[in-house]
Amino acid sequence: MFSIVSTRLTRISLVLGRASNFNDNDINVSPFALSMNSKQRPWDLYAHITIHFAKIQGEIYDKIYSTSAIKHSQHERSCLVEQLSARITSVQEELQLVLSFQYISENLVLTSK
Repeated sequence: MFSIVSTRLTRISLVLGRASNFNDNDINVSPFALSMNSKQRPWDLYAHITIHFAKIQGEIYDKIYSTSAIKHSQHERSCLVEQLSARITSVQEELQLVLSFQYISENLVLTSK
């Protein structure tokens, strides 16, 4: 439940243009373990990916928009944008793999019946 609340607040904070109330440095709770149940596992993977994405969103504010970030040169911030963009793309690809695996798994189950 904590992960759901913190990821939602991080997203809302980025949209509102302010720092999240939950700083990643202050969170010492590990994400829940992935289920061994084949029907639950894709949902757990999706949740883990969502948590990872929210952390990147928090970094976007901290490294690009915050008052301390604005003090850095345009070049430094541009490099950070590229790094964060690459990480978002990686998370997006990971999500697509999970979703395609779920789609394939569901179709295999449906066609094998």
